[in-house]
Order: sequence, then structure tokens, then C-alpha cells
Amino acid sequence: MICSCKKSDRKGFILYLVCALALCLMILAASLNRFKAGAVLQLAKTIDQEKMIVVATAAINEMLAGIKENINNPATPAGKCVYDFWKKSIKAVPNQLTLWKSSYAEGQLSIANQMATEYLGPSGSVSGEASLVIRETIGPGMPSYIGLVQLVARVQTEGLQSEVTVKEHRDLKIVDLSDPFLDKYALFVKSFCKSLNDPNVRLIVNGISDPVKYSFIYLGNRAYPACLEFPSGSMGAQTPPVLLDLDFLGDRKLLGGFYQPGGFQAKNKECSQASINKLFWVKKPALNFKPFADKFSVSSDFHRVPELADLYKGLIESCKPAADNQSSVVYPIMKEHNRVGGRLENSKVFHSLLKDCFETWQYHYGYSDYSNVVPVNKDSLTQNNPLSGIMSYFEHIKNLNPQRLAGGKMPALFGENRNICAFIEGPVYLRFFKLAFLDTCSIKFSLFAGMSSNIDFPAIPMRYEAKAFTFSGKSVGQIDKMTDKLMSHPVEHMSINNFFFGSRANSEVPTTAGKTKIQGYEVFPIFDPSLTTTSHFYLTTGEFLKSRLKTIDGQKVLDLDGISMIAGTDGESLDLSTITKYRGKGMVIVFRGNCMLGNLAPSSVKENSLKLYLMSGRFIVTTSGQKATIQASLVATKYFQNNAQADPAQEGGFLANGKDVHIIGNLVVDNLLEMSNCKYLKITHDPQLFFPEYPVRVSIGQVKSFFTLDYTGKDK
Repeated sequence: MICSCKKSDRKGFILYLVCALALCLMILAASLNRFKAGAVLQLAKTIDQEKMIVVATAAINEMLAGIKENINNPATPAGKCVYDFWKKSIKAVPNQLTLWKSSYAEGQLSIANQMATEYLGPSGSVSGEASLVIRETIGPGMPSYIGLVQLVARVQTEGLQSEVTVKEHRDLKIVDLSDPFLDKYALFVKSFCKSLNDPNVRLIVNGISDPVKYSFIYLGNRAYPACLEFPSGSMGAQTPPVLLDLDFLGDRKLLGGFYQPGGFQAKNKECSQASINKLFWVKKPALNFKPFADKFSVSSDFHRVPELADLYKGLIESCKPAADNQSSVVYPIMKEHNRVGGRLENSKVFHSLLKDCFETWQYHYGYSDYSNVVPVNKDSLTQNNPLSGIMSYFEHIKNLNPQRLAGGKMPALFGENRNICAFIEGPVYLRFFKLAFLDTCSIKFSLFAGMSSNIDFPAIPMRYEAKAFTFSGKSVGQIDKMTDKLMSHPVEHMSINNFFFGSRANSEVPTTAGKTKIQGYEVFPIFDPSLTTTSHFYLTTGEFLKSRLKTIDGQKVLDLDGISMIAGTDGESLDLSTITKYRGKGMVIVFRGNCMLGNLAPSSVKENSLKLYLMSGRFIVTTSGQKATIQASLVATKYFQNNAQADPAQEGGFLANGKDVHIIGNLVVDNLLEMSNCKYLKITHDPQLFFPEYPVRVSIGQVKSFFTLDYTGKDK
């Protein structure tokens, strides 16, 4: 069967197909148009959102900038809240304690609102909210706190997108930079320094000048050289002393009524002349010896005195020509001499001589200082024979302990005018010297058969005796508060604190720092070992300088912001020698490396402070000029496990490089390095360091710790 279509049927099918295609094209065109409109709408929304985000971010930054500017100023609302909170010294805070909160209404954020008007039109507005939240207390020492800064910015406008909310958090650190224990010291030296008494080196400490408050100084004896007197050095059961030599002319204000310079009024004219103005106190009038005589035995305490033995021997020699003449007056003398076998301690003749001397002897003594005693020149007081008794002390001690031989003039620890009170801690004692002698005399020696003869006795130096073997070294009871022996000897049992704290200071000389159980060598600055309170951490000193150096008015300024740690991985020195100014408050801790310094001062004395702590390094002054003034707290001390001999090469110290240096702050070091190449070092204890009004630095993190965006839109 054959089918066939009519022509009219084919035309209808084509028409249907054309209509279907047209309809599809219409649908496609409509879809494309609608898609395009949607894309344009979405793009418009995105552009609006971005504009609002930019404005919101500007608001966040504006609030953050305002907080950073004001947070360390107690005169501002935010700064006052931090200050008041710090004053309470809260040891533990509840979770999420809101310290300060502020809302910023429309118009208060001027820069952000200006941007809103520019980007979003007249309907755009910005508001915000900022909070300071404390989360945790950090010790030890004065409490520090960590938390966060919460910032919220809201941008509103009439348009496709009505509101954008941006939230941001930054880390907050409220760090108390004070160290109540260590800041009270104007000078703290751990290791023994015999050059403290070097008259060619001037160390001056100006403590706090106040009727009630005073500074502290610690002078330790770590690494005291082992010697016969102290075989184990500073590690022994006996504590080696740090002796400071009185300079009675320079220190005369400290002596008060004990300063009565003069000379001996002796029959021995040489003694009188040699002693003029070389003694700062003289016993006047001289003492009669007779009251002392019953303290001694004529048979044991006098025969070893060379002058008495020589006089007796001279008497015997003069008697020998007539020794066999029984009618001679000297015959009984020689008979007695022969009876005792020449042992003068058993001779009645010698005893008779002594008893006649007891009636006549005049005992002279006074006090002088090292520079007048040690025979460094022909004018030395002890070049005169009757005054030379003290020199037996130096002969005795030179092999026992050479450290006691070094001396001169002690540092000006009580200010340039010796009138500023300070308390000296450590085994520190004042040293000066007692000089004594028995004046020349003439006695009428009673002979036998009622006859007598005049005999001239020479002046007798009262020699030093480490172990008493004559009347010179034996106790006669308290002569004055300094001595109970007749001999010449060093006075080195008095605490140097007697100058300002009286005799009670003798029993209050602490061998530990701060009168605590902490040994001086164990003292180190307080900082959080977990480094939680550290605001900035750098691997090298170069990174630190690149980050913290700012150029202000054409001048390099060190910008301080809390605690900065420098690991010192390259071992390079922190070179601050060309930086003369710093601003802010901060402590810079260098784990390894030295620190080069020149003139350095704060931009504002009241508002700025700097502490430099070298854990394994030294401060080195490298300024081009002869003088340098450094206003900072300088600490260079390394941990050693005990008080034994430390390697000086490993100890922290201060090298002046021959410069005249004035430190306004304090100086804490392991070792003064025998004042290496330093002729003049003055330390002025900064009252703002010892008694800081507000030793706090509030630091805000440089990066976001939290960030969110919220959109609220309107469909059109």
C-alpha cells in the first residue's frame, strides 16, 4: 500500500516547527535578559558590599588608632581605666573581665563617616563599639595582664545592601615593667672587684636624695680569689670581705664628729712633725700606761718587744767591764743576769726596768687612712719608725691574702658631696688604720745600795700581732668603740652603713641581697619565662632595629612598646651608639650579644623609660666624644649556678672604653671588670625607676586574632 502526504499537511508541520523555534528563541532571549539583569544586580550588590566593608574597616582602624594613642595616657578615659585597674594589683581576674567599653555614635568616627558619605552617599553612616577585655593575670612580680581589644564597626546605607558589621579582635598586653626588688639598687655588682679602692678610678653613686627614702647598693664577693686566708674563696664557710678604704679628706663629711684632724703631741718630735694633718682623729691627751699595766704579766708579755730587749742587752753590755768587780754598782746586775742565764723575762733587773717605765710611759694613738699609711712616697706617715708598727700587718697579710694589700680610696657611694644616704648590702666593711706607739721617755732606774741612773727609753711602735704574743696584741678591754688592743692594726669590722645608720648597722650587714634568702649571685631581672607578656620577638638585632627604629623630624628614635625579645641568633651586637632618643616604655632583652651605647635619653623624662637586659653580653660605650650620658636601666648578668669562681670572659659587665660616663637609671652587672679602662663612672639613681608613678606599658597586637563579616541586605 502506498501512502502519500498532501502538500497542505507538510506546510502545517513546517509552520508548527517555525513557531516552536520562535517560542524557544523568545524563551532564550527572555532568560538571557533576566540573567543579565540578575548579574548586574549581583555585581551592584557586591560593589556596595565592598564599599561598606572598606568604610567599616576604616572605622575599625580609626577606633584602633584612637585606642593606641590614648591607652597609655591615664588622662584619657581608656588610659584611666587601665591605670585604675593596675592600681588595684588584682592577682586573679574573672574570665572575660571587661575593663573599658565605649560606643561610637554616628558622626564620632569622623574619617570613616567622611568615607561613608563619599562612597555610599548621604544615606551612609558609621557607628562602632570598642572594649578592653582582661582574660588572665601573669606573674611573677608585679602582676601583668593579657586580654584582647574587641572592635565592632557597623555601616548602614539606603540601597541594595542596608548594613555591614565587621568584628575584629587584637591581643592586649598590660605589662608592669617595674622590678620592685632590683629597681631599688643604684648599683648591683655580683663579683669581687678589688679596684673599687683604686684612687685613679672614680666611681660615683648618687642615690635617691630624700629625707626618708634611700637607695641600695650591693657589692658581692663572688669569685673572690682563693688564698691562705680563704682557701675556698667565696665558697667557704667564712665570708671574704669587700673592704672599702676611707679617704678621710674626701669623706670628711661622713665622719661627722669623728673628724678631728691633727697630729700627735709627743716628746718624739719626729713623730709629732710627721703626723701633722695625717690623722683624722687623735686621742688627746695621751694616755698614761700605768692603768694598763695590771692587764699584763711582766714575766711573759714584754720580753719579746725588740726595743725593750735591745735596751736591756745594751745595759748588760755596758755593765760587762765591771762584772767581776764586787764593789761595783753593776755587779749585782750582772749577777742577776747570770743567775737567769740571760733570760730577760726571768730577770728581776728587767722587771724593775719595766715597773719604772710603767710610771712614765705615755701611750699615743690615732686613726688614719690607707693613702697616708702605705709607704708609697717619702712623706708616708709610717716612714717614721715609731709610727711603723702598722707595717707588720702588711708583712703578715701579703702571703695570707694579697687582696687586702690593694687599697686607696673608696668610691663616692654616698654622692659627690658624701651627703646622700644609701644602704650598702653584701659583706662590705669600712677600713681605716689605728696607729699607736709608746712615746720616748727617760726613767730614773734604781740601782742597788740606794744608787740610781737615768736611762733614756726610745719610742716603741705598737706592732700588729695576728696572734698576741706581747702586751701590744693582748686585749686591755674597750679603749674606745674601735679597739680593745694597744697595737696598731686595721679597723675593718665596721659596716660602712654606720655613716648613716649608726652602730646598729654593725649587726645588720646582710650577706644576702635585700636581707632575703636570695643570694646576691642569684638575683636576675623579673620577666615572664613563658614569654606571654612579650609584645615583640626578633631573631636578630637587625630585625629589631628595622622594626623599632622610627625617623621623627629627621632624627632616629627608638620606639619602645612593652617587652621586646631579641634571640641574637647571629650573635651580633645591638648597636644603639648612633641613637640618641627613645620614646615609649619598654624592656629590651637580648639573649645573646653585646650592646653598643652612646648618648641616649628619653623624648620625655616623665613619660618614657627604657630597660636594657643582656643575658649573655656586655655594655660597651662607643660614642665618638669623651663623655656619654645614658638614661636607662642597664642590666648585664648571666646565670651561674653558684658563688664559685666564674670565668670573667663569660660575665656580664660594663666597658667604658676610657670615656667619662654618666648613667641616669641604675647599673646591674656580674663584674665591673676591675673598672677596665674607666676613669670616671657616675651613676645617678633615677627616682622614676625606684619609685615609678606608672611603670605600665599597654601593647596592642599588630595582627588580627579574630575577624568576621555580617551582611544584612534588602531585596529589590
